[in-house]
Amino acid sequence: MKVFIKDPVDRILIEPEAVIQVVREYCDMLRVPIHVNRGAAAVNTQVMPWERDGLSDDERDLDCKIYLAKTIRGDSLIETFPVRLESPVKAGGILYVSKMRTFGVRVPRNVRIYQDRMFVVNDAELLPPWAEFVSGIIETSGLTPNAARDGFIKNKAWSQLRGALGDVIIEGMTKLSQTNRNQLSYILKYHDLGIKAACHHHEPFFQKFADLLEWRVNRLPNAETEEDAQDMLDMDVRGGGVSFHWRTLPEVLAATPGEPGRPKRLLAFTTTSAGNQYFDMANAEGVQVIDASYPFEDQLIAAYAKLPSVTQPIDLVYVDKQGGGLFKDLQSGDQNVRRLADVMGQVIFPSGTGKLKVEARRFHPTSLPAVFLNAERSKAEQQARQILSNPNEPSNVREMAEELLRTSRAANAMRMTINASCPFIQNLAQQDFKEKAVQQLMLGVYNSAILYNAEMLTPRNAKIFHDQFGDFMENTLAMIADRAAMQQERAILDHERAAIRRASGKEEPAADHRIIFLMTPFNDDYAALEKALRVVVEDRWGCQLCLARDRVLNPELRANVEAHMQQAHAFLAEVSLGNPNVMYEVGRARALYPQRPMIFLSHPQKETGEVTLPADLQGLLRLDYNQEAAAKALEDHLEKELRRAKALSDLLDDGSLDDYIPASKLKQWCGAISLSEIAIAALSAKFSTAKAWKKAKPEEVHQVTDAFGLDGDDAANLLKKIQRGIGG
Repeated sequence: MKVFIKDPVDRILIEPEAVIQVVREYCDMLRVPIHVNRGAAAVNTQVMPWERDGLSDDERDLDCKIYLAKTIRGDSLIETFPVRLESPVKAGGILYVSKMRTFGVRVPRNVRIYQDRMFVVNDAELLPPWAEFVSGIIETSGLTPNAARDGFIKNKAWSQLRGALGDVIIEGMTKLSQTNRNQLSYILKYHDLGIKAACHHHEPFFQKFADLLEWRVNRLPNAETEEDAQDMLDMDVRGGGVSFHWRTLPEVLAATPGEPGRPKRLLAFTTTSAGNQYFDMANAEGVQVIDASYPFEDQLIAAYAKLPSVTQPIDLVYVDKQGGGLFKDLQSGDQNVRRLADVMGQVIFPSGTGKLKVEARRFHPTSLPAVFLNAERSKAEQQARQILSNPNEPSNVREMAEELLRTSRAANAMRMTINASCPFIQNLAQQDFKEKAVQQLMLGVYNSAILYNAEMLTPRNAKIFHDQFGDFMENTLAMIADRAAMQQERAILDHERAAIRRASGKEEPAADHRIIFLMTPFNDDYAALEKALRVVVEDRWGCQLCLARDRVLNPELRANVEAHMQQAHAFLAEVSLGNPNVMYEVGRARALYPQRPMIFLSHPQKETGEVTLPADLQGLLRLDYNQEAAAKALEDHLEKELRRAKALSDLLDDGSLDDYIPASKLKQWCGAISLSEIAIAALSAKFSTAKAWKKAKPEEVHQVTDAFGLDGDDAANLLKKIQRGIGG
């Protein structure tokens, strides 16, 4: 069958790509080939990747990923699970873990359903409600369409297929745990909140998935493995720099020693942002502790201990509550420490009318003076936290829960435990508690514990820390005798700010000398090239050679590169290896400043003796050079070949721009006057051109060199030497 547009004039109203997209969306699975325009290939896939026989699992997974990459829109995937069901309902397709993060149970998902190979509807209810992180494409003949054929009847077959698809997800993730643990870990970290929320709200899912959930556990110092290195790479998912593993509860239990006939002790804490202190304590004890401080985790870890599938009895101990498993009783000689705890509770007032309860215990490491423990939560406070962890609660209910938590925190006394095993605490306990300096040290112990338990950093506590730190700075300021280092840093910063203003065009004029921006891989293999180019560009031509790493014009990486490009008159790019950073810089330079000269540099590969360039650069003019050439020969070759580029040669012959004076020449002209590299760099930033040096006055030079120990006479002598060198 062929379909034609009746009036040729109407063809302009229909875009071929739009027609192809509609065909692929609705008819992609039809066995009949569908062509758009005469002579074109069939646009529908016909035989789907999950239907092909004779493929290995890896080959089928790859085909599924390729198919989804060109089919799904507005989404991307992490992992795929092919569907090939014969019972209870015959179905095929692909389920995939989406890269769209979700939280809660009412998040739209993308599940396209085909009936007898024809698209019917997008209905996410075909997946279990806990699978909020999964989308897919399903083809089946076992469901019953409704009368309008825009959906399906939610009958027994529908429910059976939904349950079977849930099993496909569980089986797929279980298989990943055996064949590609890193990929499963990535999924669990990427969708950590969503998956744990699903476990919390859907008991059947939790029962199937509980053993695969991963938790943050302290990194014992003697347990370094290659897998731990991967954990370090993934710490940015959560943790803010706290060193931890991701481990399943069965793995934690297997690594936990136990006694025959007694439950295994599982240590955990629920205090938010307290990983620093409890991980350090557990490491010092040589035990593992679980961070269960994020939403749903406290409830899930408690529910896990009661699962019928967990045959080993578990004793769940919260180390951040009274009598936690990491604390030891005081010894007979700790009376002074106990007295110190009493005094600290009387002299520190953390929250206005609130109170601080201080107790003394022994714990490790001995370098940790004090820690904060959770106040025991009331039943009402626990319910308020559960309300806030549920994104589906009405806003007015959430507001009441937040107010309850604020009131509860103000009413409850804070609890701090000082460490009787800590030498600092033992020494402090021997002092006169009436002395102001000793009381300041008590406050310092309090502030140190606050910083290590970020949940306690309330506005009032922040003010206490701020006030004490202010006193510390005032006392320390009187002890500062040597101001030279501060003056030196100030001078350098002033020059850096001036460079930033010049690059941005604000307050100071743009550079009045020629600047050539070099793009090269950050690799020692190109050190000789950079050195040779500095000789040619700076010493021979009187231009400035800049690399993005030479000076920070903007704290943001890409903005820094573009700031350097903005002030450059020409560009050189080493493109032999197709380095991604170099290619990015080349693209930005060509897009932003297409009229400015750009010359590509390349060298033959050592293995083949040939120059190999990325495909996008084939056919463009370039300058070839030999990495192994002697320094002088390389310099002469680069100068000769670069000069052949007319646009660059015209720039070099432009008499309207001044000559740049590099640091290397300044160092040469200083003669017997000894100046550090930093001082020479500061002079070069202040007086960058021959004209600037000719107009410079001795007092202006002395303003820069004074921070580096050069008096006025030496500064005047230095200026004469440099002016003589420029004129000579």
